Amino acid sequence: MMRKATRRAALPFLLGFAILSVSACSSSQQGSASPVPSSSSPAATSPSGSTAGQPSVAAIDPCAILKPADLTQFGTFEDGKPETLSDLRMCSWKVHLTHVGDPGYGVSVGVRDNAGINDGPTGQSADVNGRPAVQSADPAAGDCVIRLKMTDKTRVDVSVVGLVGTACDVAGKIAYIVEPRLPK
Repeated sequence: MMRKATRRAALPFLLGFAILSVSACSSSQQGSASPVPSSSSPAATSPSGSTAGQPSVAAIDPCAILKPADLTQFGTFEDGKPETLSDLRMCSWKVHLTHVGDPGYGVSVGVRDNAGINDGPTGQSADVNGRPAVQSADPAAGDCVIRLKMTDKTRVDVSVVGLVGTACDVAGKIAYIVEPRLPK
């Protein structure tokens, strides 16, 4: 029981640390962020800027982009927790552990107001619903970040940390959920 409580208490710290670590390292995983899009994910037509009636990047609330119901296919998650780290506004969800030994992992959506998709570790170029993206990963740690282009100097990060073997698959699926909700 103590181990479970310790893991839960440490997960937000580890999630933030992993996001910062992945954005500061140069590891990359082969492949692309191209999971099968769901029927609720229409294709994007314009990858940058904003259009009339859509919010600017500065107005994006990372906790509103991803809804709890969106995460049910990946497990049961606790409510999202907003955080601000330097130029990163993010919201983190951690999986609700039901049994000792369950994999403890986290998901986050972060908005970077002063960093483009190529600012950060080397990664694999990708495409999410027609929007340029870069995928960076640390497979041994089970961490994956997909950076979605907003403008040349702004982006939205979709991160999965602590899920060895499938972090980029889950991050890719979540990126396809998030992308249509972003300004074009």
